[in-house]
Amino acid sequence: MGPHTGAPPSGGLSSLNVTGPSPTEADMLATAAYCRSARAGEWLGALPGVAAFAVMPGGQTWTTGNG
Repeated sequence: MGPHTGAPPSGGLSSLNVTGPSPTEADMLATAAYCRSARAGEWLGALPGVAAFAVMPGGQTWTTGNG
């Protein structure tokens, strides 16, 4: 969220869930992926043992299935 507007970043994610080798690693990956915005799916999809589900601001969704 933008600190001044409260809006998500342009092209950003409304929601993101990540599973990984450990809860700590999944949390770290989710934070990094949220910062990557629209490129998060491609990045997470390339990581072994990681799966993700995201919701975009317009309601579209995407998943990665490596987990």
